[in-house]
Amino acid sequence: MIDTDHSRWRGSPLPASTAPVLALLAVVIAAVLTGCGSSSSDSDAASSTHASTLTVVARATSTAGTHADVATPKHRSSTVASPRPTVVAIVKRAAALRSAAGHAGHVLGTIKTHTDFGSVTAVPVVKRRGAWLGVISVLAGNRNLGWIPASATSLTSVRWRIYVSLDRQRITVLYNHQVVERYRTSTGVPGASTPTGHFAVTDRLLTGVQYGPYGCCILALSAIQPRHLSDWDGGDRIAIHATDDTAELGQPASHGCVHVSDADGHWLLAHIPDGTPVVIADARFHPARGSPA
Repeated sequence: MIDTDHSRWRGSPLPASTAPVLALLAVVIAAVLTGCGSSSSDSDAASSTHASTLTVVARATSTAGTHADVATPKHRSSTVASPRPTVVAIVKRAAALRSAAGHAGHVLGTIKTHTDFGSVTAVPVVKRRGAWLGVISVLAGNRNLGWIPASATSLTSVRWRIYVSLDRQRITVLYNHQVVERYRTSTGVPGASTPTGHFAVTDRLLTGVQYGPYGCCILALSAIQPRHLSDWDGGDRIAIHATDDTAELGQPASHGCVHVSDADGHWLLAHIPDGTPVVIADARFHPARGSPA
């Protein structure tokens, strides 16, 4: 998992910042030894040898144009159904996120123009009811929608989707509903399994280092880890991130995060925009499965 709690940083790898950023925000932090890395003692020991001060760069997207297409894939295959892009709401002013459309809905929290990591807030739109948008947000919790007034947002779209198969320990990346990449991954072990459901990429972060528990790159997700191993006292946010322990790929080995190689992490960071829908399921990828967004 990734830690955003100020009281538990003690050198945590992802500090929170609410200051707006138009391009790049750099902060110096220290690595948590276990991080979201392997749950094995051997891997924890290996991670500790790489513990050092890291520079995490939050790559904020400041306009709808750059948000919609970070990079275009060079190869495509396996066309799947439903060619519509995902509508994404860019939050332009802070607003109450509610449990239901309308002011009668319970307030879940305040959705701000920037995330805790300084990125422009971009949330997939799943439903619309009048002047209200049902969106995927970390504030709503796993498997829930939050509702915000459309007037607080501007709308754009993304053509990317990510499917994480816990059953196969595989990631499938789609662009324009065509499969463009497949990666081996490592997800949560029993007792700290990766949560399933429909989520979204909230932030794209560079660590500035090649080694360590987070590798080069982090895609923070809206997913929350409801279960914790006894040796973990960090935060509860789930991420797709790189790892320097590539031997673990292809089998569950993490505290809940979704691991990839450094090369795959670089590719994802270069292509996947904030607001991209992410489906995590305990089943192999099938063209009929996908995000509701």
